[in-house]
Amino acid sequence: MQGYTRKVLVTVGAVALLAACGGSGGDQAGSSSSTSSSSSAGSATAAPAVKVTKTALGDVLTDPNGRLLYMFDPDKQGDSTCYDQCAQAWPPLQAKGTPGAGAGADASLLGTTTRKDGSKQVTYAHWPLYYFAPDQKAGDVKGQAVGGVWWVVSADGKVVRDVPEGMVATTKNKTYGEILASADGRTIYMFDPDKKGQSTCYDQCAAAWPPVTTKDKPIAGVGVDEALFGTVKRKDGTTQVTYGKWPLYYFTPDKNAGDVKGQGVKKVWWVLDAQGKPIKKS
Repeated sequence: MQGYTRKVLVTVGAVALLAACGGSGGDQAGSSSSTSSSSSAGSATAAPAVKVTKTALGDVLTDPNGRLLYMFDPDKQGDSTCYDQCAQAWPPLQAKGTPGAGAGADASLLGTTTRKDGSKQVTYAHWPLYYFAPDQKAGDVKGQAVGGVWWVVSADGKVVRDVPEGMVATTKNKTYGEILASADGRTIYMFDPDKKGQSTCYDQCAAAWPPVTTKDKPIAGVGVDEALFGTVKRKDGTTQVTYGKWPLYYFTPDKNAGDVKGQGVKKVWWVLDAQGKPIKKS
Protein backbone atom coordinates (compact mmCIF):
# COMPACT_ATOMS: atom_id res chain seq x y z
CA MET A 1 0.00 0.00 0.00
CA GLN A 2 2.87 2.32 -0.74
CA GLY A 3 1.88 5.82 -1.72
CA TYR A 4 -1.41 5.51 0.13
CA THR A 5 -2.04 8.31 2.60
CA ARG A 6 -4.06 7.47 5.70
CA LYS A 7 -6.56 10.14 6.73
CA VAL A 8 -8.73 10.26 9.81
CA LEU A 9 -12.18 9.05 8.89
CA VAL A 10 -15.09 7.47 10.63
CA THR A 11 -15.99 3.93 9.67
CA VAL A 12 -19.58 2.91 10.24
CA GLY A 13 -21.48 -0.29 10.85
CA ALA A 14 -23.21 -1.74 13.87
CA VAL A 15 -22.61 1.48 15.83
CA ALA A 16 -23.74 4.48 13.77
CA LEU A 17 -22.81 6.93 16.51
CA LEU A 18 -19.06 6.47 16.15
CA ALA A 19 -18.82 9.96 14.70
CA ALA A 20 -19.40 11.23 18.22
CA CYS A 21 -16.08 9.70 19.30
CA GLY A 22 -13.66 11.91 17.42
CA GLY A 23 -12.32 13.51 20.56
CA SER A 24 -12.83 17.22 19.81
CA GLY A 25 -15.63 19.37 21.11
CA GLY A 26 -18.85 18.23 22.76
CA ASP A 27 -19.36 16.95 26.29
CA GLN A 28 -17.44 13.73 25.71
CA ALA A 29 -14.28 15.72 25.17
CA GLY A 30 -14.38 17.57 28.47
CA SER A 31 -11.72 16.55 30.96
CA SER A 32 -12.83 14.89 34.19
CA SER A 33 -11.09 15.81 37.39
CA SER A 34 -9.52 12.37 37.51
CA THR A 35 -6.39 11.03 39.03
CA SER A 36 -4.20 8.15 37.97
CA SER A 37 -2.78 5.62 40.38
CA SER A 38 -0.38 2.76 39.91
CA SER A 39 -1.51 -0.70 40.89
CA SER A 40 0.41 -2.68 43.41
CA ALA A 41 2.17 -5.58 41.76
CA GLY A 42 2.27 -7.42 45.05
CA SER A 43 -1.32 -6.92 46.14
CA ALA A 44 -2.93 -10.19 47.14
CA THR A 45 -6.38 -8.76 46.37
CA ALA A 46 -5.57 -7.52 42.87
CA ALA A 47 -7.92 -9.15 40.37
CA PRO A 48 -6.51 -9.62 36.86
CA ALA A 49 -7.82 -6.79 34.71
CA VAL A 50 -5.70 -7.26 31.61
CA LYS A 51 -3.56 -9.90 30.02
CA VAL A 52 -1.67 -10.27 26.76
CA THR A 53 -3.29 -12.39 24.06
CA LYS A 54 -2.11 -13.44 20.62
CA THR A 55 -4.50 -11.94 18.05
CA ALA A 56 -4.62 -11.01 14.37
CA LEU A 57 -2.97 -7.75 15.49
CA GLY A 58 -0.17 -9.51 17.32
CA ASP A 59 0.32 -9.90 21.08
CA VAL A 60 -1.86 -7.16 22.56
CA LEU A 61 -3.87 -6.30 25.65
CA THR A 62 -7.18 -8.04 26.27
CA ASP A 63 -9.37 -8.62 29.28
CA PRO A 64 -9.03 -11.97 31.10
CA ASN A 65 -11.57 -13.51 28.69
CA GLY A 66 -9.60 -12.50 25.60
CA ARG A 67 -11.75 -9.55 24.52
CA LEU A 68 -9.72 -6.76 22.86
CA LEU A 69 -8.91 -3.53 24.69
CA TYR A 70 -8.26 -0.21 22.96
CA MET A 71 -6.86 3.24 23.69
CA PHE A 72 -8.16 6.55 22.33
CA ASP A 73 -5.73 9.12 20.90
CA PRO A 74 -7.56 12.19 22.30
CA ASP A 75 -7.02 10.86 25.85
CA LYS A 76 -3.30 11.72 25.50
CA GLN A 77 -2.38 9.38 28.34
CA GLY A 78 -4.50 11.35 30.77
CA ASP A 79 -8.17 11.56 31.72
CA SER A 80 -10.77 9.78 29.63
CA THR A 81 -12.41 12.01 27.02
CA CYS A 82 -14.95 9.37 25.94
CA TYR A 83 -18.40 9.89 27.47
CA ASP A 84 -22.09 9.68 26.57
CA GLN A 85 -22.57 8.37 23.02
CA CYS A 86 -18.87 7.68 22.71
CA ALA A 87 -18.91 5.51 25.84
CA GLN A 88 -21.88 3.56 24.49
CA ALA A 89 -19.78 2.49 21.52
CA TRP A 90 -16.55 2.24 23.54
CA PRO A 91 -17.41 1.07 27.08
CA PRO A 92 -14.60 1.76 29.55
CA LEU A 93 -12.83 -1.15 31.24
CA GLN A 94 -14.02 -0.72 34.80
CA ALA A 95 -11.68 -1.35 37.72
CA LYS A 96 -12.87 -3.87 40.29
CA GLY A 97 -10.69 -3.03 43.23
CA THR A 98 -7.00 -2.80 42.48
CA PRO A 99 -6.40 -3.97 38.88
CA GLY A 100 -3.99 -6.86 38.57
CA ALA A 101 -1.85 -8.09 35.69
CA GLY A 102 -2.66 -11.34 33.95
CA ALA A 103 -0.33 -13.40 31.77
CA GLY A 104 2.12 -11.24 29.82
CA ALA A 105 0.99 -7.89 31.23
CA ASP A 106 3.28 -5.57 33.21
CA ALA A 107 1.78 -4.78 36.60
CA SER A 108 3.91 -1.63 36.91
CA LEU A 109 2.07 -0.13 33.92
CA LEU A 110 -1.40 -0.66 35.41
CA GLY A 111 -3.35 2.10 37.11
CA THR A 112 -6.79 3.67 37.32
CA THR A 113 -8.41 6.98 36.48
CA THR A 114 -11.61 8.39 37.95
CA ARG A 115 -14.45 9.02 35.53
CA LYS A 116 -17.02 11.82 35.87
CA ASP A 117 -19.50 9.46 37.55
CA GLY A 118 -16.93 8.49 40.16
CA SER A 119 -16.25 5.03 38.74
CA LYS A 120 -12.72 3.80 38.22
CA GLN A 121 -11.37 3.00 34.76
CA VAL A 122 -8.32 0.80 34.22
CA THR A 123 -5.31 2.45 32.60
CA TYR A 124 -2.18 0.94 31.10
CA ALA A 125 0.90 3.09 30.54
CA HIS A 126 -1.49 5.93 31.52
CA TRP A 127 -3.84 5.12 28.61
CA PRO A 128 -7.49 4.62 29.70
CA LEU A 129 -8.66 1.30 28.27
CA TYR A 130 -11.92 0.57 26.43
CA TYR A 131 -13.88 -2.20 24.80
CA PHE A 132 -15.54 -1.80 21.38
CA ALA A 133 -19.22 -2.73 21.37
CA PRO A 134 -19.21 -4.55 17.99
CA ASP A 135 -16.44 -6.90 19.24
CA GLN A 136 -18.74 -9.70 20.32
CA LYS A 137 -16.24 -12.46 21.05
CA ALA A 138 -12.65 -13.08 22.01
CA GLY A 139 -10.36 -12.36 19.08
CA ASP A 140 -12.59 -9.80 17.37
CA VAL A 141 -10.50 -6.77 16.32
CA LYS A 142 -13.16 -4.60 14.71
CA GLY A 143 -12.17 -1.49 16.65
CA GLN A 144 -8.64 -1.25 15.25
CA ALA A 145 -8.10 2.03 13.34
CA VAL A 146 -11.73 3.16 13.66
CA GLY A 147 -11.81 6.89 13.04
CA GLY A 148 -8.03 6.84 12.83
CA VAL A 149 -7.96 7.31 16.63
CA TRP A 150 -8.69 3.92 18.22
CA TRP A 151 -5.86 1.39 18.59
CA VAL A 152 -4.78 -1.67 20.51
CA VAL A 153 -1.87 -1.66 22.97
CA SER A 154 1.12 -3.98 23.33
CA ALA A 155 2.50 -5.48 26.56
CA ASP A 156 5.08 -2.71 26.89
CA GLY A 157 2.37 -0.04 26.71
CA LYS A 158 3.10 1.05 23.16
CA VAL A 159 0.23 1.89 20.80
CA VAL A 160 -0.08 -0.55 17.88
CA ARG A 161 -1.16 1.44 14.82
CA ASP A 162 -0.79 -1.34 12.25
CA VAL A 163 -3.66 -2.40 10.03
CA PRO A 164 -3.10 -6.04 9.12
CA GLU A 165 -3.13 -7.35 5.59
CA GLY A 166 -6.55 -8.68 4.66
CA MET A 167 -8.54 -6.60 7.17
CA VAL A 168 -11.76 -5.38 5.53
CA ALA A 169 -14.31 -3.00 7.02
CA THR A 170 -16.88 -0.50 5.78
CA THR A 171 -16.74 3.25 5.42
CA LYS A 172 -19.42 5.84 4.74
CA ASN A 173 -19.24 7.47 1.32
CA LYS A 174 -21.45 10.51 0.66
CA THR A 175 -22.35 9.29 -2.84
CA TYR A 176 -22.53 5.50 -2.50
CA GLY A 177 -23.41 5.00 1.15
CA GLU A 178 -21.73 2.32 3.23
CA ILE A 179 -19.08 0.58 1.13
CA LEU A 180 -16.22 -1.86 1.62
CA ALA A 181 -12.82 -0.44 2.45
CA SER A 182 -9.66 -1.38 4.26
CA ALA A 183 -9.77 -0.72 8.00
CA ASP A 184 -7.93 2.56 7.43
CA GLY A 185 -10.30 3.74 4.72
CA ARG A 186 -8.92 2.67 1.34
CA THR A 187 -11.79 1.88 -1.05
CA ILE A 188 -12.22 -1.71 -2.25
CA TYR A 189 -13.65 -2.79 -5.62
CA MET A 190 -14.92 -5.84 -7.53
CA PHE A 191 -14.41 -6.67 -11.24
CA ASP A 192 -17.33 -7.80 -13.44
CA PRO A 193 -15.35 -10.45 -15.40
CA ASP A 194 -14.68 -12.33 -12.12
CA LYS A 195 -18.16 -13.85 -12.38
CA LYS A 196 -17.04 -17.38 -11.52
CA GLY A 197 -15.44 -16.31 -8.27
CA GLN A 198 -11.88 -16.53 -9.59
CA SER A 199 -9.71 -13.52 -10.31
CA THR A 200 -9.25 -12.67 -13.98
CA CYS A 201 -7.07 -9.63 -13.24
CA TYR A 202 -3.35 -10.25 -13.71
CA ASP A 203 -0.21 -8.58 -15.09
CA GLN A 204 -0.92 -4.96 -16.13
CA CYS A 205 -4.43 -5.24 -14.75
CA ALA A 206 -3.12 -6.26 -11.32
CA ALA A 207 -0.58 -3.43 -11.38
CA ALA A 208 -3.46 -0.96 -11.61
CA TRP A 209 -5.82 -3.00 -9.44
CA PRO A 210 -3.78 -4.72 -6.68
CA PRO A 211 -5.65 -7.62 -5.12
CA VAL A 212 -6.63 -7.51 -1.46
CA THR A 213 -4.54 -10.36 -0.09
CA THR A 214 -4.18 -12.08 3.26
CA LYS A 215 -1.49 -14.26 4.78
CA ASP A 216 -3.96 -16.34 6.77
CA LYS A 217 -7.67 -15.60 6.64
CA PRO A 218 -9.67 -12.41 6.15
CA ILE A 219 -10.03 -10.20 9.22
CA ALA A 220 -13.40 -8.58 9.88
CA GLY A 221 -13.40 -4.88 10.66
CA VAL A 222 -16.46 -2.90 11.68
CA GLY A 223 -19.59 -3.14 9.50
CA VAL A 224 -18.91 -6.35 7.58
CA ASP A 225 -20.56 -9.78 7.68
CA GLU A 226 -17.96 -12.44 8.47
CA ALA A 227 -20.11 -15.09 6.77
CA LEU A 228 -19.54 -13.37 3.41
CA PHE A 229 -15.75 -13.68 3.54
CA GLY A 230 -13.78 -16.23 1.55
CA THR A 231 -10.47 -16.61 -0.25
CA VAL A 232 -9.16 -17.74 -3.65
CA LYS A 233 -5.65 -18.68 -4.70
CA ARG A 234 -3.99 -16.54 -7.33
CA LYS A 235 -1.60 -17.83 -9.98
CA ASP A 236 1.41 -16.67 -7.99
CA GLY A 237 0.25 -18.61 -4.93
CA THR A 238 -0.93 -15.62 -2.92
CA THR A 239 -4.32 -15.69 -1.23
CA GLN A 240 -6.89 -13.11 -2.33
CA VAL A 241 -9.80 -12.07 -0.13
CA THR A 242 -13.34 -12.49 -1.47
CA TYR A 243 -16.57 -11.01 -0.15
CA GLY A 244 -19.92 -12.24 -1.35
CA LYS A 245 -17.80 -14.47 -3.66
CA TRP A 246 -16.29 -11.43 -5.40
CA PRO A 247 -12.47 -11.20 -5.40
CA LEU A 248 -11.50 -7.83 -3.93
CA TYR A 249 -9.12 -5.16 -5.27
CA TYR A 250 -7.72 -1.71 -4.54
CA PHE A 251 -7.18 0.93 -7.24
CA THR A 252 -3.68 2.39 -7.48
CA PRO A 253 -4.77 6.02 -8.22
CA ASP A 254 -6.76 6.08 -4.95
CA LYS A 255 -4.16 7.89 -2.86
CA ASN A 256 -6.25 9.03 0.11
CA ALA A 257 -8.80 7.50 2.41
CA GLY A 258 -12.23 7.91 0.82
CA ASP A 259 -11.02 8.21 -2.78
CA VAL A 260 -13.30 6.34 -5.22
CA LYS A 261 -11.49 7.05 -8.49
CA GLY A 262 -11.98 3.46 -9.61
CA GLN A 263 -15.77 3.56 -9.51
CA GLY A 264 -17.24 2.79 -12.94
CA VAL A 265 -13.89 2.53 -14.74
CA LYS A 266 -14.61 0.94 -18.15
CA LYS A 267 -18.02 0.09 -16.66
CA VAL A 268 -16.60 -3.08 -15.08
CA TRP A 269 -15.11 -1.88 -11.77
CA TRP A 270 -17.47 -1.14 -8.89
CA VAL A 271 -17.56 -0.58 -5.13
CA LEU A 272 -19.51 -3.04 -2.98
CA ASP A 273 -22.00 -2.53 -0.19
CA ALA A 274 -21.88 -4.22 3.21
CA GLN A 275 -23.91 -7.15 1.83
CA GLY A 276 -21.34 -7.81 -0.88
CA LYS A 277 -23.45 -6.44 -3.74
CA PRO A 278 -21.81 -4.24 -6.40
CA ILE A 279 -23.06 -0.65 -6.55
CA LYS A 280 -23.23 -0.01 -10.27
CA LYS A 281 -23.62 3.71 -10.53
CA SER A 282 -21.03 6.34 -11.37
